[in-house]
Amino acid sequence: RVARRWLGQGDHILTVIPGARAASAEEAEPADAVPHAQSPSKTRRAAAPGVDRGAGPPFPESYPELRFPAIERAALSNGTHVILARREDVPLVRMSYQFPVDPAATAGLADMAFSMLAEGAGDYDALAFAARAESLGAELGSSVDVGSGAVTLVGLRDTLDDSVALYADMLRRPRFEPAAMDRMRAAKMGAVREEGANPQRLATSLLPALLYGLDHPYAQAFNAPGTLASVEALRRDDLVEFHHAWIRPERGTLVVVGDATLQELIPVLERHLGDWRGSGGVPEVRIDGRLPAQAGPRVYMVDSPGALQATLVAGQLVAPSSDPQTLAFDVANSVLGGSPSARLNMNLREAKGWSYGVISSAANAPIARPWRVVAPVQSDRVAEAMAEIQREIEEYASGPAPARQDEVARFRDSQVRRLAGSFETREAVASEIADIVRFDRADDWTTQRSSSLRQLDLNEVRAAAAALDASKLTWVVVGDLSRVEAPVRALGLGEVIVIDSQGAP
Repeated sequence: RVARRWLGQGDHILTVIPGARAASAEEAEPADAVPHAQSPSKTRRAAAPGVDRGAGPPFPESYPELRFPAIERAALSNGTHVILARREDVPLVRMSYQFPVDPAATAGLADMAFSMLAEGAGDYDALAFAARAESLGAELGSSVDVGSGAVTLVGLRDTLDDSVALYADMLRRPRFEPAAMDRMRAAKMGAVREEGANPQRLATSLLPALLYGLDHPYAQAFNAPGTLASVEALRRDDLVEFHHAWIRPERGTLVVVGDATLQELIPVLERHLGDWRGSGGVPEVRIDGRLPAQAGPRVYMVDSPGALQATLVAGQLVAPSSDPQTLAFDVANSVLGGSPSARLNMNLREAKGWSYGVISSAANAPIARPWRVVAPVQSDRVAEAMAEIQREIEEYASGPAPARQDEVARFRDSQVRRLAGSFETREAVASEIADIVRFDRADDWTTQRSSSLRQLDLNEVRAAAAALDASKLTWVVVGDLSRVEAPVRALGLGEVIVIDSQGAP
């Protein structure tokens, strides 16, 4: 009915021909055209609103409580742990097979291997695999994080058995076809080149290796796509060996969120995955606690000729995600730079106008993790901005301007209230459960987090902030060195080292 009404009046063809144009007069408006809105009559008056606007907009008096689905556990005969969180609102099921991965392999190799799983498996080449998934209404994919990888399926409840069969092929029998690998390699190398051309991405991707040291297993773990050299060097045998060593069921955890029960789910999983077995020795994930000693700040500079602004990144290593003080540190970071209303952004953007925005954050990792401040700034204010960031961190962490009670309350309450709406999607629930597994947390960690955040006090946040040490920051500056190098050297912040986009001197 709607199509007949609105789309049934014939075609409209627009032809654009380049060339000179002769002026033409506007056509007269049709007699049956809709009239323009008329000005209101002077005799009409707005009705009284009946609302007292003197007190400003109404403010919420209560907030929804966090409701996280209960976690159920089971195990497959192949050694895989199964974790189910039921969500029955939509007839969909999301599966995420989590595998620990050697962090040293994360950059380049793991990213390519996991990406290639959906590029043909079992009896299907890449196109046939995609067509089969589409016919089932299923989405299959993968992702790589620091020291871990995941293979995902989102399928309809009604076609779950066939979807899991395709999922099993992807997990067990990837084809790693050379033509598909060449296509994927070209795409990955294009992404790496694009990242190298983006000053902010370049600066943030260089920082972890500079913090850990090039010989550390985590030096490249945060740079999933790898480098041009590492991607170019990959061969099919490398992917086959990686799959054999790391994508194996006895090391996996299958996180399921959706419209299913364990009684329905386990038989389907056993039918397609129960006889899957790894072979050969099981490699160990290297969690190396060695941290390089840094006596003072270092400044690494990358030339970006003609850049109209510079990107500043300052960072250091902080406690692992599993540390008991992580929640306090997260609030401490929020006060300093974790939001638009935090101190760093209010200073460099709002007060001084040197930057479009400054943000700070800490990555997730099972060992000491990178914390960083990212600040794109105008080129003629690079040195001054660095000095301001240095001063803000120093005065906040151990100087005369520690966190205030009102700041802690505001950001703490914001995190607590945000939790209630953080798990509306299956992806969000699955991601939370994956972190529970990854960092060996209790099943009720999410509820514990809400309770623990509510109880955080000012002294705990100040103690967590003291982990930041402005005298030992590692800086990365990407900009036009003809404009920014001299002022940065004159700042005398620490040893200045010019490097290329791959991190080499």
